Amino acid sequence: MSDGKVTTWYMTPEELEAYKKKHPISKPISELNKAKRWKRLSKEMYNKYRREGFTDLQICTRINGMTLDILEKSKKRWGVE
Repeated sequence: MSDGKVTTWYMTPEELEAYKKKHPISKPISELNKAKRWKRLSKEMYNKYRREGFTDLQICTRINGMTLDILEKSKKRWGVE
């Protein structure tokens, strides 16, 4: 097993280039960062989800980064109970 020693392994520049060719980043970093931002929920989409039988918590988990307190503020703004 392990004797408690930590070994560090580095790739040579040639190995790194070969790895990058084999595993390319499919999207630029800016695109990946955009995907992390939460999408805004419209009143129409909220009503559609509610008609489909989703609870508020399920709706929040579907929309990236949405929290229940943000949803509550949105519902007050829309005048939805």
